[in-house]
Amino acid sequence: MYKGLVSKRPFKKKSRKKIWLKGMLQKNWLSLPKFSFSLGNRGKKILMRGIVVLILLWCWYRFLFKDFFLKDEFYINNVQFSENTIATYEDLDLLDYITKSLKGKNYYEFQYFLQGNLLQESKEIVPFIDTLSYQLNTGNTIGIDITFKDPLFRVRIWERIFGVRWDQVSSLLLDTMQLGNQTFILETPQYLSWVDSLNGFFHEISVDKMLTVINFVQEEISDFSSLVYFAWSTRFVVNTTNGQEIYFDFQDEEMLEQEFKKYRLLRDYYPEFSSIFAFDLWALDESKVIIRKR
Repeated sequence: MYKGLVSKRPFKKKSRKKIWLKGMLQKNWLSLPKFSFSLGNRGKKILMRGIVVLILLWCWYRFLFKDFFLKDEFYINNVQFSENTIATYEDLDLLDYITKSLKGKNYYEFQYFLQGNLLQESKEIVPFIDTLSYQLNTGNTIGIDITFKDPLFRVRIWERIFGVRWDQVSSLLLDTMQLGNQTFILETPQYLSWVDSLNGFFHEISVDKMLTVINFVQEEISDFSSLVYFAWSTRFVVNTTNGQEIYFDFQDEEMLEQEFKKYRLLRDYYPEFSSIFAFDLWALDESKVIIRKR
């Protein structure tokens, strides 16, 4: 009679699990702290200032930076090195590295963000670099001028000349370079012709001690011609302009002074001093000198 009006299961029993979960959610939601947010007068002022700053930054970028600093004429297409840079130290690896680092860069990007990095990386290639200055020229060209520090002294190994600084770094110097061409040259024996670097060269005698020897010999020997160092040892020989050879050993300054004291005595009091071809100031007995006459 009432078919279709009454459901087969008019009263469906709810799961206890669902009832418990719903209750927990309602309980936790009601227990959450209530937040209210109000800027206040000070907050509104800070917000307005921030908005003004953002607008100014956008205007600066859109109408000044983008339309002026990012112009095509400020992008570097050519790198030109000064005559002084090339004459002082014409290292093709250095010049090529700087050229590749600058080409395609924005001049102002280099000026404000990349200049320090380029100087530091260039010093890793050539340790004698002191300063790097630049100037934007016409035709998308940047002019580069590099100044260098002279080496403390130079070392000649066969036909190669190396420059030395305090930190024992060395760079190969070519005959065409002006860098260090007035500094002292420390010679080495011809049997070292196979050596192509100064690795381990200052193992026995450090750079500062080598300078001590160089300065002492220049002051002590008036007819000094050249100073030869027997690498990886403590032995030296001084060649004079009259053809004499003075061999000595260096352990410390006191020993050096004692050795050349004997040389001074021979020079001042030995009547046949000029006939001596070679002196060996280092001997087992401090009071003796080994000589060889012509």
